[in-house]
Amino acid sequence: MSKKKSAIANLRDGATRQEEGTSEARRTMRGRGCRVIRLLRPAIGFMDCFSKSVAASAAAGMKPAVTDRMRKTPLFSLASIVKRVPAYVALRSRARQIATTNTHHSRGALITMLCLAWFSAGVLPTAAPQIALANRADSVKFAVIGDNGTGDVAEYEVAAMMTAAREAFPFTQVLMVGDNMYGRQERRDFIEKFERPYDALLKQHVLFYAALGNHDGPAERSYPPFHMGDRRFYTDMRRNVRFIALDTNLLDPEQLAWLDNTLKRAREDWIVCFFHHPLYSDARRHGSSVELRVVLEPLFIKYGVDVVFAGHDHVYERIKPQHGITHFVCGAAGQLRKGDVKKSELTAAAFDQDQSFLLVEIAQNELSFQAISRTGRTVDAGAIGRRIKPPLTSDARTGLPRSWR
Repeated sequence: MSKKKSAIANLRDGATRQEEGTSEARRTMRGRGCRVIRLLRPAIGFMDCFSKSVAASAAAGMKPAVTDRMRKTPLFSLASIVKRVPAYVALRSRARQIATTNTHHSRGALITMLCLAWFSAGVLPTAAPQIALANRADSVKFAVIGDNGTGDVAEYEVAAMMTAAREAFPFTQVLMVGDNMYGRQERRDFIEKFERPYDALLKQHVLFYAALGNHDGPAERSYPPFHMGDRRFYTDMRRNVRFIALDTNLLDPEQLAWLDNTLKRAREDWIVCFFHHPLYSDARRHGSSVELRVVLEPLFIKYGVDVVFAGHDHVYERIKPQHGITHFVCGAAGQLRKGDVKKSELTAAAFDQDQSFLLVEIAQNELSFQAISRTGRTVDAGAIGRRIKPPLTSDARTGLPRSWR
């Protein structure tokens, strides 16, 4: 009996020791896991910050010569090393700058940054796009973006491509068709979601003109770089082009009366309206704003509006002329809803596979356009003619200024 009790006791002791050993192993693994997480946390936290900084560096002029052949070259081949060194040097200085200005990044994070810089040096989409526009000396040149204010990497990369495009096509202004700022809208958000990504364009004195989208707050109206003058709707003129910004979040009687009067008094050859919600769209998510169309389209037809730019749907689309008016949806300069377009008989062209922006040139009786993706690919291009304006009445011809807001 005593031998049996002794054997049982030994079994219990063995099981206890095994359980203790298992618990100790679990504690050891848990401790190692926590150490790994602590080591990786700075690098993980840095990923988003660094990718934005890389794109911002490209926008600021750090543009390595990148080709499709280079992207296919092995990362550590001799040819790759020779081609990547100049870009890496530029990005390395930016990485060190970030590491010194953000004290929570450890030495390990700095090493990670430098590794990311090496990889990014070969994949940044910073090659200037091929410009298909005539680029005439006396033309009105501008870009159109929408739904851009995310502060994410894609916004920075689109901004970098816009900067690269401006070298060959020096546009002087950018129309923003709404959702200029997503989420929180404090001072630091205006820096991260607008001033930093478009820093190179702002330094070149490119002017941004914003319309309000459903994600935009009232603070944007008084934000000087948006040139809204604390108003929900306003107008401006460039040479022979009248620009009209509307707030389609609230089409109240005051705004409609102002719009009717502004269109009635417009004397420019071209009338361009821009706002957030599209009157025509083949995107599945939102689609056409029929209620707005019923209200706005009769005025556009009556007074000879030529072109309408809108956003809201996170795609690029050009609609076939409706009652002589060409409509563009430019809502993919930051956001993207991939595969959202369901083409119809209204669709002239559409692109929903990547972020994009639009370049526009107006010269005499022709408006030329070119839609460019985040990577520099031309996804649509063409030209439209000016509409014949309705005849002016004698009352409308007298005492009218050429430009007012």
